[in-house]
Amino acid sequence: MVVFIVVALIAAMISTRTAYGRSTYAIGGNENASRMMGIRVERSKAISFTASGVLSALAGVILCSRLGAGQPLGGQGWEMDAIAGVAIGGTLLSGGVGGIGKTVCGVLIMGFIKNIINLQGNVNSYWQNIIMGLIILAVIVIQNRGKTGGERS
Repeated sequence: MVVFIVVALIAAMISTRTAYGRSTYAIGGNENASRMMGIRVERSKAISFTASGVLSALAGVILCSRLGAGQPLGGQGWEMDAIAGVAIGGTLLSGGVGGIGKTVCGVLIMGFIKNIINLQGNVNSYWQNIIMGLIILAVIVIQNRGKTGGERS
């Protein structure tokens, strides 16, 4: 938990208080417009992918320390949890809108929902994934309705 808080605080500071963070939001909003504004898109993308790799490695080290062994399939299926946390937090999956604080709130809400499902005791693990998928779908539909102002296009 301490590592999570430290990484979230550092990421929030980088994304809000540095030129790199602002350029990342701009690239997510419109890559071509960012390039025309003079932002080095390829450089920012390379930094983002490198940071993603470093944080993935950190997550792998933490998982190995929890399990006491390295297991190649230890985090299988967690991709949906990551996407759900980001989507529930209000980050648009199309890019350009979001924030670390919102994502942290989304992850906490998702953990709360999963905990409630687990406390029921009689819900099959397959149904848990279906419920989380339906929640992601609902969030995406709500985001798209808000983006278009509720109008059909």
